[in-house]
Amino acid sequence: MKIKTKKTMNLPQLIEWAWDNDVKNERFVRTNANPFEYVWINESSDIELDEDMRISKHDTFTVETFEEITEDTVFEKLLEIRGSGTIYPHYLEAINDEMDDFSKEFHACIDGEFKLIWRDGKLGE
Repeated sequence: MKIKTKKTMNLPQLIEWAWDNDVKNERFVRTNANPFEYVWINESSDIELDEDMRISKHDTFTVETFEEITEDTVFEKLLEIRGSGTIYPHYLEAINDEMDDFSKEFHACIDGEFKLIWRDGKLGE
């Protein structure tokens, strides 16, 4: 199962991520910045900046990524719902660490929202 997540990166991390993932023709606006000031990754995967733009070492950029998850993926916050309807919170755990015969569903906190990721013995699609 793949999930879409948002990650915050500084400029060196953004460049490395973009090159590692063959990103092309995308623009990335600094977090809390003027939308006309952005980093552009062109069709050749080269990095372009507006000539008047200044970037500090504290500037960050938000990117959406797709991440493969399994039943062994550790989540910061995980909710287990049992067949009885009882809800159990788990912290820094994986589904395989908490699953038993009574587990009905698992919801993981992803980008601040709980999303159903496992039901009746299998991961969502």
